[in-house]
Amino acid sequence: MILTETEAKAILEKLISYSTADEMVAVLTGGSRGFSRFANNAMTQNVDKRGFSLNVNVAFGKKEGSSTINKFDDASLKGAVKRAESIARLLPANPEHMPPLPSQKYQKIEAYFPETAEFGPIDRAKEILKVIQTCDQKELITAGTFSNGDGFTGIANSKGLFGYHKSTSCGFSVSVRTQDRTGSGRAQQSNERKIGDINPSPLAAEAIRTAEMSRNPHPKEPGDYTVILKPTAMMELFIYLLFGLSARSADEGRSFLSDRRTGGNKLGQKIFGENITIRSAATHPKLLGTPFGGDGLPARDITWVEKGVVKNLSYSRYWAAKKGKEPTFAMNFLMEGGDHTIEELIKDTDKGILVSSFWYIRMVDPNNLLCTGLTRDGTFWVENGKIQYPINNVRFNESPVVLLNNIEKMTKPQKVGFGIMPGVKAHNFTLSSVSEAV
Repeated sequence: MILTETEAKAILEKLISYSTADEMVAVLTGGSRGFSRFANNAMTQNVDKRGFSLNVNVAFGKKEGSSTINKFDDASLKGAVKRAESIARLLPANPEHMPPLPSQKYQKIEAYFPETAEFGPIDRAKEILKVIQTCDQKELITAGTFSNGDGFTGIANSKGLFGYHKSTSCGFSVSVRTQDRTGSGRAQQSNERKIGDINPSPLAAEAIRTAEMSRNPHPKEPGDYTVILKPTAMMELFIYLLFGLSARSADEGRSFLSDRRTGGNKLGQKIFGENITIRSAATHPKLLGTPFGGDGLPARDITWVEKGVVKNLSYSRYWAAKKGKEPTFAMNFLMEGGDHTIEELIKDTDKGILVSSFWYIRMVDPNNLLCTGLTRDGTFWVENGKIQYPINNVRFNESPVVLLNNIEKMTKPQKVGFGIMPGVKAHNFTLSSVSEAV
């Protein structure tokens, strides 16, 4: 359930016409979401949610106020403007206030697919039933989710800016455990635009295979190991690197990108391995991001790291103006990889550990990006180029910065959530303790 571009624009223009403030920015969002959950080999929940939200932001000079509504009749629109203006008059000036952007040109990104929006609860249930029946036959326990929906965003301001974007999204996640609770596997697809790109049965087969292989694990002593990280595990740790790309954090000495010798940042410095290139691409056909950010800045392709060298940092509009830079942000991330497969990385390994995924990752020290977390859903000892046996899950203490300096080989990148990520083989990955968790 979405509004058309014409409908969204009419609401936003009417809202702006009611304001007496110096500036106004309004963001209108809405859509629908269907969500089905299954656990213990049975459907347990189905939810369909639909709604709209209109966020109103006004300013008198640098004094800001905001309000939010979900009804768009004239009285509601006028009331939202009045509340935001009343709040703005009461609050102190925001020293980091930025004026609204003038009209912008946005790329056209076709990310809406009707078949995704029209996929209903019965359709989801049929696919889930196939997974449950397969696990019943194999005497395995399964749980997971299947979701799909559509949405739109309209943005407008008192300087004449207007943008509109609509999209669809869908995702499927499945976990499988053995009856004795010693084996576990998981597979998922998320942030897909086309429902036809979701493949529940192959995902379930992958989770089943991992669960059966990971039965009765052996403990492995803590230490520094060669690891093979599947793309999912790589993305789960890589996200913490993305959190650290803020130019402001780096300039203020709060980041692994802070240069404590100069008091600035490490822009232009080589801090990763030669084989590391990271970029963003709003129109990438597998990702199909949005054409603008929250304040109306146009999305653009950006190279963040090239052959290990930091090429760009993320600048808010305020910090960019303060530092004389262009504001930058990322809608997605792509890391270039190699041409190997996970199987080839295993075959190439004398001794090491294959990691399917991580969870409970927490930041320990933002100054060097040290993180800690646990492996999950399939961790295996590799020796002489073969998987020898499953091992207990282990806690790691490692920094993505160190990891990206120790990568020896990579697989072809594949879509994982909001990014494109390879699997990797890396040395000297620190495992600090053994966990009994499954």
